[in-house]
Amino acid sequence: MRPALVVLLVVASGPTAAAPGCVLPTVEVKLQAGSVPTRNLAAMSDGDLKIFLRGYADGLRTLPFLSVPAACDEAVKACLKARTDDERVIDLRRFMADNPGDFDNPAAVTVYEVVLANCVHGEAE
Repeated sequence: MRPALVVLLVVASGPTAAAPGCVLPTVEVKLQAGSVPTRNLAAMSDGDLKIFLRGYADGLRTLPFLSVPAACDEAVKACLKARTDDERVIDLRRFMADNPGDFDNPAAVTVYEVVLANCVHGEAE
């Protein structure tokens, strides 16, 4: 049996404010018992990706404890509610297919780009 993998990476930077009142502080928090490259996500089944994505979403529940502004926490919650698990898996598979050069990036960074970057920061896909 493999040891459990714990990865939480929250990266917030600069005064980007797509959500009204959401100005994220410059902070980087890492809690890693292991690191998974994006290429490992590509090899997962849809069911395993759903579990991985749910774990990522559960990790985001720690934002209030990290002194992230309430407006940002609300923006993250809205992002998570906007898509179903199945839609996030499709989004992630599409992102990986469109960005094969990112396969060596940490999976948590890729998942952030897919799940949160566009709706919290208003970045173009």
